[in-house]
Amino acid sequence: LLELKKQVWQMKVCRRMGAARIVEDLEDSDDDDDDGPELTEEKVEAYAAEVEALRNALGLQWTWFEEELMAGHYDAQLSGKAPVVAQGPPKLELPHSIGEGPSAKATQRQGPGRSQSGQGAKQ
Repeated sequence: LLELKKQVWQMKVCRRMGAARIVEDLEDSDDDDDDGPELTEEKVEAYAAEVEALRNALGLQWTWFEEELMAGHYDAQLSGKAPVVAQGPPKLELPHSIGEGPSAKATQRQGPGRSQSGQGAKQ
């Protein structure tokens, strides 16, 4: 079931396939193995949503997440054997020179709440 969830998410999110197409493709590839539960469009949506919820909780872009997911890094979380530890937003440190461009200097001269015409901000 774990591999099916990962495969469904990959097809739905990475390949942008519709649920009906995913069901069709997976049923065609599993013709010789009919002992598993029937895959429906509702299950496809649920599996994809479950994996996507994990990705969102971790704060990862799908491209990075896909590689780690397929390598098995999140198997314990998906199977419910380990808690999902949400990471905070990535810290981005900007060089000091970014805030010192011409528009920043103009804003500093004008002061807060003033427009370029010299009139105060409307309140």
